[in-house]
Formats: sequence, C-alpha cells, structure tokens
Amino acid sequence: MFAESGRMKSFLYFVLFTVTALALLSAASCNNYTTTTSSPYESVVPNTTNFIDAPMTIDTDSGNLTVRTNLIKLVGNVSGNASTYVNDQKIDPNLDGTYVVFFDLKPGMNTIDIKTLTSGTVENKVIEVTFTPPLKVWLNIPVILNGVDYTKKELDIGGFVTNPLARVQVNGINARVASDGSFTANLLLDKKGKSIEALATFNDEMDADSLAYSVNNNRIINFIPGQQSMKVSHIKVGPDINIIAGEIKDLHYELFTGKDIEYRAECSVRIARVLSQGNRNEQPDLPGLAVDIKPSSLRLYPGIDYDFDVKLAADRNISEGDYPFHVGFYLDNVLWYETWVNLRVADK
Repeated sequence: MFAESGRMKSFLYFVLFTVTALALLSAASCNNYTTTTSSPYESVVPNTTNFIDAPMTIDTDSGNLTVRTNLIKLVGNVSGNASTYVNDQKIDPNLDGTYVVFFDLKPGMNTIDIKTLTSGTVENKVIEVTFTPPLKVWLNIPVILNGVDYTKKELDIGGFVTNPLARVQVNGINARVASDGSFTANLLLDKKGKSIEALATFNDEMDADSLAYSVNNNRIINFIPGQQSMKVSHIKVGPDINIIAGEIKDLHYELFTGKDIEYRAECSVRIARVLSQGNRNEQPDLPGLAVDIKPSSLRLYPGIDYDFDVKLAADRNISEGDYPFHVGFYLDNVLWYETWVNLRVADK
C-alpha cells in the first residue's frame, strides 16, 4: 500500500510539473512576437489579453448587437441581377458576388441599413450596433507653479476617461467628470513624495493610471508617468513580401492602441514605393501592382487591437525585381509611425 501511495505521489508531481511547464510555454508564445518595425515603440510588447480585438466580423443575417470595438467588417453577398445598397452606398461586389464593407462606429448606437433591389422588389434589413469604448483612464502632467508648497496648497489634477459615466477617484478623492470625459480633482501632496493614482470604475470594468513624484524642501522635483503595458501603442508590420506575377496576396497590419494616442485621432495607412530602404521620397507606382488598404482611415480608441487588411495584386506582366516600399501610419495627417519593407517580385 505504501509503495502504491509513493507511486501515486510521484505521478501527481509529474502531472503538476508538466502542466506548469506547458502553461509557461503557452504564456511565452502568446505574449511575445518578433517584428521588423523601426518604430520607437517596437521595444514595448503589450500583453494582448488587455486589448479588445478588432475588426469584428458580422454578416447580413446578424441581429442587433453591442460591441467593444469601433471597427466593424460587414460581409454579404449579392446574387443574380440584384443591386445592394449599404447605408445608401451602392455595393460593387466581387466576381463571386461577395462583398466586404468596413464601418468606423461612433460611441452609442449605429445603424446599418441594407437594401437589396431585385426586379422591382425591395428587401430591407436594418442592424443596430451599439459601440461602447473600452474603459481607459489617464492622468495629465500637472502644472506646477514656482514657489508654491503643494503639501499645504491643493494641486489641480486633471486627466481623461473614455467613459464619462465612469466613477473616477484620484488618491481616493472623487473627481469631477465632465461630459467629454475630462476630469479634475484637488489634493495635497505628501511631503515624503509618493504617487498620484487615478482609478476609474464602471459596472464590472476598472482601469488605473499613476504619476510618481518626488519632493525636496516641500517643493515638487518632478513627475514620472506610471509604466503600464497600456501606456504605449505598438504596431506589428510583417516582414519582407514575396509575390509572384499573377498572384493576389493578403496582408494584415496590426495596431495595438495605448494611452499615448490622442483620443479619437484619425488614423490612416499609406504604402508607397520609394527609392531605397529608409527613403521617404515616393516614386511612381509600380506598373502591374495594385495596392488596396482597408480601412483606409478610422478613429482610434485606446485599448483596441486594430487590423488593417492590405491586398496586393500583381499583374502577369509585372517586372521581376526587388522594390522597397514605405509604410506610414498617420495620425491626423501627421506621420506617427513608419517602416520600410522590401517587395520581391518573381515570375513564377
């Protein structure tokens, strides 16, 4: 009996060790990836489990729904001689009748109106999609006046929360939250120098931000923003591209948004042929190559994993060779992130 008990303990220890090792390997594979980007953010690899995935794909049979991402991909099909309109825009389907439409939703309820015209009859389908941004809060660096002792005089603290209905506390003090999400609070600082912490809560959601500070002779020395995985955005652009004449290739560029972005900033992606790697001087389009990016632009919200679909179509008569391309992400038409990729074209 004792021998069987010993064997059972050994077996349980083996199972525990195996499960722990597999969990560690799984965590490492999920939270790390390689990238060829030259972004100033490339050293920051966020924990992607904190992000809301986008885009969310729905079809024309979907009912009303609530989503946590503003990027929606609608997939549909046009049959026969029918004509389809989505929000009064005529659809130009693919050869097989399928189509894809991207939507940049606004916070609150959005309406997707699908009309199909066939031989004088009209079929109408309305889908109501409610977008609620992920709850994120961040603190602004306070304005410090020279000669003021903020251990005796209250300091004005400000920041922003993505949901104006959220409760925000700054070091335990309830902040005043405006309808646009901005908030303010007033507090005395500790003489020993500690940190300012903002906590936002709404239903079962919670997010926090912090600023560390130091005090010398009752005067503030400096503020240091808190280091959180959600602070900084990260962009994942794939490696060099190989394409064969006559081939259509689908690529996906990912953008994980952090608190460093301007809230609701307009983001666009541009891909242009250039003279050489590291060069921004655009050259004429490569004859025989068509580039399509969807969505071409959209508003950004922190805490969402955005996917940009890039389709490359190489004509059968395209010339072989290596062609450098510049990939730029722009916020409000100002270059924010850039990298270069090499497109290698072969005839077979």
